[in-house]
Amino acid sequence: MTIYSISCTIDPQKDDLRKQLLKDHVAFIIQNKDSLAFGGVASNEDSSMEKICYFLNANSPSEAEDFIRKDPYMAIYQGEVEILKFLQRIPEVEAGYFEALYQKLCARDRT
Repeated sequence: MTIYSISCTIDPQKDDLRKQLLKDHVAFIIQNKDSLAFGGVASNEDSSMEKICYFLNANSPSEAEDFIRKDPYMAIYQGEVEILKFLQRIPEVEAGYFEALYQKLCARDRT
């Protein structure tokens, strides 16, 4: 299974609709929580929500697309929803990954 990052820009003109859809959105998240690695909201300095970001365990990009299409909040997103394969590095999934990488890079520089 692969983690996909899903980044959705919130249309600021649809805040009333967002509030109306909140209950259905929360139910959707609860339904899918076993597939979600983590997620949350990116806000600007005045705490206005800018983006919703999900990190979804899925078998394919099309499975990630299917997930986001079913999100009730699709009605408040503007523009393209960005779906990318995500490789977790921090915190380290493999203990010692960065130390080993650093040693490899140092060895390469010595050649």
